[in-house]
Amino acid sequence: MIHFSCELCSNHNQSLERCHTLIDAAAAVGATSVKLQLFRIAELYAPSVLAKRPELAARTSQEMPLDWLAPIRAHCNKHSLLLGITPCYLGAVAQITPYVDYIKIAAYDANWRALLDAALASGKPLVVSTGLLNAYEIVQLADHVGDQTLLHTVSMYPTPASRANLARLTYLSTLGRRFGYSDHTGSAAVVRRAISHYGATWIETHFDLADGAGAETPHSWRPSALRVLVDEFRADEPWPSWECDERRYMRGRDGLRPREEAR
Repeated sequence: MIHFSCELCSNHNQSLERCHTLIDAAAAVGATSVKLQLFRIAELYAPSVLAKRPELAARTSQEMPLDWLAPIRAHCNKHSLLLGITPCYLGAVAQITPYVDYIKIAAYDANWRALLDAALASGKPLVVSTGLLNAYEIVQLADHVGDQTLLHTVSMYPTPASRANLARLTYLSTLGRRFGYSDHTGSAAVVRRAISHYGATWIETHFDLADGAGAETPHSWRPSALRVLVDEFRADEPWPSWECDERRYMRGRDGLRPREEAR
């Protein structure tokens, strides 16, 4: 069973009503879970950087208020959706733990041992993106977190399909843990290959409403496109197939079908 996670990121535009509508849309496309991010700009960037780069300071308008956690949990329950949140500062782990089904660690923080240890101590399942780690660091991470889900991703927003580097999934598959792919390409062909060729069983896609008005919409999937993809892999028989009887379709000695014994 493929786990499809809709990453709502900051596409809520700091509107709880829009966030609920995003959750409704994720449920309608057949998602398994939705995911959000809990960050505080003051906890992400040094004051000197924020003073020089006002566009970063302006991202406070994308922060998720803490008093959203309970209503978001309730809205997910309404749709039987699992809820994951990415904590982007150390104190966020304790704040989200009562509300989430799993904790997602971003690729940027996959080497932050204090955050990993706090997340592990919560007792919640972890999903960790490995996009900024080399092969040695991924092994170190896998040993540290144990039997948790690891995701391949490329930290470009959006990512050209030609740079998705899905072959990294082959490496993740050797580690003996559940593995998957966090997509920034918006390409159905890339995600299909991650599942069908490489065996990914956890797919995370950034997700926005059809209006494309979310703060991170350039690398986000729209509901209609994601619904088609989810339906393909939710079906009992994703691809129509038929069995070839070689006696009927192989050519006989005269160059015509079927072979002589089937005529």
